[in-house]
Amino acid sequence: MGVYMGRRKRAHKEREVKVGGVSVVVKISLFTAVSYLSFLLIYQVLSSVVGINGRVFDINGEVIFDLMSAIVIAASLLIGSHIFIWRRVKEIADRISRLGGQGAVQDKDDEIGVLIAAAKRLASKRWGQSGAIRQSPKEEGRGIAKDRIEAEKEEISLLYEIGKYLNSTMEIKELYDKLIELLPAKFNLDKFAILVADEKKEFLSVEAAYGFTNIGRICDLAFRMGEGVSGEAALKGEMIYLPDAEKDSRFLHYRGEALEKGSFISIPLKYKGETFGVMNCSRAAKHGFSEDDIRLLVLVANEVALAVQNARLYTRMKELSVRDELTGLYNRRHFQHVLQMEWKRVTRFKRPLSLLMIDIDHFKEFNDTFGHRHGDKVLRHIATTLAKNLREVDLVARFGGEEFVVLLPDTDKNGAIVVAEKLRRLVEGTRFDDVSNPHYLSISIGLSNFPEDAREMDDLIDHADIALYEAKDAGRNRVVVYSDIGSDEIEENPPIITN
Repeated sequence: MGVYMGRRKRAHKEREVKVGGVSVVVKISLFTAVSYLSFLLIYQVLSSVVGINGRVFDINGEVIFDLMSAIVIAASLLIGSHIFIWRRVKEIADRISRLGGQGAVQDKDDEIGVLIAAAKRLASKRWGQSGAIRQSPKEEGRGIAKDRIEAEKEEISLLYEIGKYLNSTMEIKELYDKLIELLPAKFNLDKFAILVADEKKEFLSVEAAYGFTNIGRICDLAFRMGEGVSGEAALKGEMIYLPDAEKDSRFLHYRGEALEKGSFISIPLKYKGETFGVMNCSRAAKHGFSEDDIRLLVLVANEVALAVQNARLYTRMKELSVRDELTGLYNRRHFQHVLQMEWKRVTRFKRPLSLLMIDIDHFKEFNDTFGHRHGDKVLRHIATTLAKNLREVDLVARFGGEEFVVLLPDTDKNGAIVVAEKLRRLVEGTRFDDVSNPHYLSISIGLSNFPEDAREMDDLIDHADIALYEAKDAGRNRVVVYSDIGSDEIEENPPIITN
């Protein structure tokens, strides 16, 4: 890297590379998305015609669906990569080889290796065996042109290497790990951080950091848009360079977590012209970044921005496949998948498992009276209440319509009753004022437990459902345990709040 920087300093011209059109990675992502949606449509048609939702060859339909989904996504990525990357890179490499007096390249290396090898052959042809380079009269005897070309070659190779490395993963956390592993080492950075804005673009949160004493505390920081150097760079969408950070009052030293001297640069991360974050780089030396350093870091920031946005898009697609769009809770399919895994665990290790089936009381009448728009608000309110008042290990999902389901691992019947009553009381009496007449909400809950109420996985759901209907028949706004049906444990018509 030091040799490369020296060559850049001796070069007297800089050339800008502008990239237009749709990114190759975006094309691959869209190709994969279209393929997966087509698969979903075909699967739904086959499910309705052939009926493959049950068990095939003693394999659960959900497992078959997940395996087929993984195969479709993997195949789409491979085909898309071949269409949009390898075929085009090989065409470029062949053209370069022909310019250098060589034939077509051989498929003995990966895409980038083939392209670099062809470029080297062209360079060798141009320079000749002695390595001498034709120079203009102004450059003759100074070696400036050779330094410039060498530096630009290494710059292109470096950008290809970084792009290939970053685009080797679509998982956002893994991408952040790759960033802090690669960029500080490549650019001799003492500190490095990636900050990303929230959906409302009000705050910048530190998502990845390197070189700090307490990485955990740094990653807990958030800055308002426009606050400090990072906030100003994100708000204006412009790069800010501080040759001596200590003398600039805008530099907040990461709220005192990194009291540092030296040079600092904050580069906006942009996607389709919109700034969604910044890339911060620091060196201990004052005036530590040359013009060439800054220009190259800006180019790298473009690669980083594209990789981060693609990873976020991939994450969003994964979330949409397992989340209910209206409430943000997990959907029924994801619940069934988790239940299968939990069932194997509890039956193997003899651990308790409880399930709550929850229904909003009189929800149909509410929808008929006030309309579906207000009904959707009620569903989102109930979903938020449930999600905020459960453990991280618990799973809450929208089961369908106004029904929700809660899975409580390692929770016996008595513990599940406590949780169910807590949720019922939290909803009970909630006043919904966003309608013409104030309306009070309540829920009914059916509870079943392994091993007391169910010996089979399907029975756990069915028995909770039976207990739920018993709760509704008994007057609503109550918790009914499956094992208590038919006994005196179910209180008849307790006082409930009505509108």
